Amino acid sequence: MSRVTDLPRTAVPQGVASFLPDLADRKRQVEERLLGTLGRWGYREVIPPLFEYLDVLAHGLVPETVARGYKVEDRQDGRLMVLRPDVTAQVARMAAARKDDPHTPHRFGYASNVFTQVEAHRARPREMFQVGAELLGPGGVAADVEILALLITALREMGLREFVVAMGQSRFFHAILEGLELDADGERELTQAMRRKDGTSIRALLGRAGVAPERIETVARIPYLIGGTEVFAAARALTRCADALAALAHLEKVVAALTACGLGDHVMVDLGEIRDMSYYTGIVFEVLVPALGTELGGGGRYDDLVGRFGHPMHATGFALDVERLMEALARAGETAPPVGIDYVVHGPVADAHRVAQALRAAGFTAVVGLPGEAPDTAVVSVDGDAITRTDAGGTPLPVTLAALTHAAR
Repeated sequence: MSRVTDLPRTAVPQGVASFLPDLADRKRQVEERLLGTLGRWGYREVIPPLFEYLDVLAHGLVPETVARGYKVEDRQDGRLMVLRPDVTAQVARMAAARKDDPHTPHRFGYASNVFTQVEAHRARPREMFQVGAELLGPGGVAADVEILALLITALREMGLREFVVAMGQSRFFHAILEGLELDADGERELTQAMRRKDGTSIRALLGRAGVAPERIETVARIPYLIGGTEVFAAARALTRCADALAALAHLEKVVAALTACGLGDHVMVDLGEIRDMSYYTGIVFEVLVPALGTELGGGGRYDDLVGRFGHPMHATGFALDVERLMEALARAGETAPPVGIDYVVHGPVADAHRVAQALRAAGFTAVVGLPGEAPDTAVVSVDGDAITRTDAGGTPLPVTLAALTHAAR
């Protein structure tokens, strides 16, 4: 699978794409199947605006996302707007604007594109297509289990089998870091080193910050706390902090519940999985596909986000990269049936359109033949009530309209 981006004299800006019919069909199928799963779980689709006021949406965005957003001045009032950079923040704003009851569940799903400026050398798209789910209202283990079970089930129903959800706990990490007194740049460097599993950089960074050696060793061990339930005992041995231990207990209950639901084969504990520390407040996770070599998507709990728009409520969710999912499915041999033309109908215009419409109503894809049409599929010739069908390379055979349409039922 590849984007169409660099045809001579018809190029589009780097990082955006045109999808020709085969890829467009596949993309739409993936989105519709994912939204179908979300719908059966009670997640109703929302469509957020393409533009938002920057000063409003920025309440729910991390500074890096604000900096990389595409901005334009509103010609009506002069306010700065931003092209949609993050759907989760938009859903939070929408829920806050409607003042949804924070004590009851609110389930939202979406299929949207997001836009982020990236450096040309990073070879990442500036326009990314996502399907996601957001569960607002309830906190606690049950809500985390629901969003993770939905994620795993959605991928299974797409036909993906070889994937793992690497789960961490940002509350655990925050508790361990309490008192380190790192500035914003230091926290960002530490986050990047944690995600790279780079113990050497972690030790060097904390050493420069004057952190005590024993605490440095505790933090440096976190990226390597990866595996199954045995990780929890190893993590508890690192700290006596009540908040950290409570966070571990929460994650352990979520893992146990997913295992009890028969989903444990796709779960891995990775306490070095922290994503963005300023955004997430609890469980965090990424979907990893070995054949892909990169994450498929991720999410977590962000209990502070809706409150930033003036209406506090718990929230958790995930987003999947549609193009990466398409690639993962292709590598796994999960290809969709091609979408093509079943019949080309020839004959006097009224007769041809009458028969083509009858075929469409029966579930076929049918076109009325135009000049230059060179079909490699069945041809129907009609003249009044006389109809013949010719399969590719075959001999014309008389047929009734009822017989033509019956095969589609």
